[in-house]
Amino acid sequence: MAYYKYDFYKYVAPDVYGVPEPTVEDTVEDVIIDFCQKTSFYRQWLEDQISVYEDDEEIELDLPGNTAVVEVIAIQKVETDGSYGDIIDPDTYVFSNQGDEPKILFNDPSDEEYDARVRVALRPSVGFSIVPDWIYEDWRDVIAHGVKQRLLAMRSKPWYALTESEQHRAWYEQGIRKASRKVVQETINKIAPPIKRYI
Repeated sequence: MAYYKYDFYKYVAPDVYGVPEPTVEDTVEDVIIDFCQKTSFYRQWLEDQISVYEDDEEIELDLPGNTAVVEVIAIQKVETDGSYGDIIDPDTYVFSNQGDEPKILFNDPSDEEYDARVRVALRPSVGFSIVPDWIYEDWRDVIAHGVKQRLLAMRSKPWYALTESEQHRAWYEQGIRKASRKVVQETINKIAPPIKRYI
């Protein structure tokens, strides 16, 4: 089932009396991006493998639609028989989000050729409309707290309520900590395919 930013309105409006729906939708977008950025919870192996050739200095990443990379978690070699090999030393490359395409930049040109898969933490890109299912189904209340916190802190608005805003901030930050702990504790994220040999 597809979920949209406006689906959060009914969970926010009763506590933020008079807030327009477009304002809620804009704030939902900001909070979901913030949640993904702070927790790195939106993890998956990219569908398209990369091919590294000798002397390559950079590799562009092909991302799912309407997403941006928070961090590159791992690059794992894929052997010719399709099995998974070594994890590439993370000290040998950096991730760059500058320019038109996200890239992996190698500190030194590659001295070998190999295929690899890339595990990343993602966030929705600015202007997204469809909310990832797992955010709405598993973290809807946390996102709603973050939205209420921001809306109730708007001093120039008739729904301004600082005390209530700070309470929702505490609940939102509690949710952030919970999600961050799950990232550390779980070796296989439910939105990623199984990892056969390495985490």
